Amino acid sequence: MKKTVAFLLFLGAMAVLLLQMKGYFERDPREKAFKKKYVDKLEQMEGNEEGTAKVNNVKGNTVSETSTEETQEVSLIGTWKITKSFSLNGDSYEGAVKFSQKGEGYSVQWNTNAGSYGGIAIRNDNNLFVGWGNGTYGVVAYKMNGDGTMSGRWMAAQSKGTIGTENLSGGTAGQIAGTYQVSGNNPGKTQPYSGSLIIKQTGSVYQVDWKLAGQNAKGVGIKVGDYLVVGWGMGSSFGVVNYAINGNKMLGRWSIGAADREGVEDLEKIK
Repeated sequence: MKKTVAFLLFLGAMAVLLLQMKGYFERDPREKAFKKKYVDKLEQMEGNEEGTAKVNNVKGNTVSETSTEETQEVSLIGTWKITKSFSLNGDSYEGAVKFSQKGEGYSVQWNTNAGSYGGIAIRNDNNLFVGWGNGTYGVVAYKMNGDGTMSGRWMAAQSKGTIGTENLSGGTAGQIAGTYQVSGNNPGKTQPYSGSLIIKQTGSVYQVDWKLAGQNAKGVGIKVGDYLVVGWGMGSSFGVVNYAINGNKMLGRWSIGAADREGVEDLEKIK
């Protein structure tokens, strides 16, 4: 009798173990659906994130004064899940974001239930500055010097991942908004350019308008410490994101052209 009871207890324990193993290997079906809908599609989209626009003499982005090398703990390169999000009207969305090395910066590809987008990014310490758009677009990070000048580093999506510089002068000390004179160099410092730039504050973000020799552009900026990070474009759609890097997680703030507020987009690395 004791042997029978022990045997039945053994069978019961094995049944519980098998059920646990079954749950482990099958995982949450929602995770499978998420992977199929967002992550797998990002793999298919790889190589198309830069769009089809081809331009000559477009702006590039200067390297950060700090190293753009990955931390030893977590590489930015890979796929990240959107874990928390709020659009500019307060709605949430879901999806995944993929980062790939592109020269001195990164290419970015979003696949979400709100749409698919391509972007370009440069790293500065524990911040990843991102610009996104369609057609010709890019990102510029201005270090605010506090004396009415700014020192900028920028990159264009259509470039090969090389960096350009852009310095601003003529502003008011201690203020971001204002009219500035522009003096810049395209990547390689072989094609200098000049012009003017106007920055206007709208709510918590900044609208930027360049008047350059031979081309104009518009942008939207957010303040990140002593940097003004601007996503710029020559088309009708462009935006800016800053991701604060914290190991395998990133806290994101973003905005779009003509907006007066910021959205939220937090990430966690999954691949």
